[in-house]
Amino acid sequence: MLAEPGPASKFVLFRCDLPDGYEKSKDITEVSDELVELLHSGEDYPPALALTRKDLESDKSGSAIEFSKKLAERLTFYLQEQAHSPFFMAKAKKTELG
Repeated sequence: MLAEPGPASKFVLFRCDLPDGYEKSKDITEVSDELVELLHSGEDYPPALALTRKDLESDKSGSAIEFSKKLAERLTFYLQEQAHSPFFMAKAKKTELG
């Protein structure tokens, strides 16, 4: 699960690879191409995904479309601000304690 809009909502965002010929369901809504692109960009900068998820924890979106728009807005914000962000990825180094 990549994101959920809070305990009062009925929507979550999952990433899954559906098989060819999968029959669409009324319970599954595809996300926009814009959001797909933002999510892929977020994979290259994980803090954007984490901060977006945290921002939307208390969100009470009434529809999947509304939640998707909020996801796109927050991801865009954090991706644009990454040059000014205090977060960075570094390779972990094992050390002995003691």
